[in-house]
Amino acid sequence: MAAPGLCALTDALAHNHLLVGTLTAYLQRHLDADLHHHPLPADHQRGRPHPP
Repeated sequence: MAAPGLCALTDALAHNHLLVGTLTAYLQRHLDADLHHHPLPADHQRGRPHPP
């Protein structure tokens, strides 16, 4: 049987991993939807010179 501290640490890491994964998926969906509705301007539209 594993030590209680190790189980608590493992549970905390698993919860943290799940939370980060869920947040990443949520942000990815919303950023993709936002970029779909508001595409980034091309370099020449942002005032950046073209490379030689």
